[in-house]
Amino acid sequence: MFNDSYGPDSGTSMASPAVAGVLALMLDSYFSNVSTTTRPLNSTMKAVLIQTAQDL
Repeated sequence: MFNDSYGPDSGTSMASPAVAGVLALMLDSYFSNVSTTTRPLNSTMKAVLIQTAQDL
């Protein structure tokens, strides 16, 4: 993609904004429903993402 144009692309870099958005929603839900004073472990958040992922 040259000259400031758009085009199709793929890879993990293309998925990272979506994953970051999902994690933000997960954290918001955690703080709203579980605890407002503690934060979930990063390993827990990663495990939830991995265990709930679906192949496309």
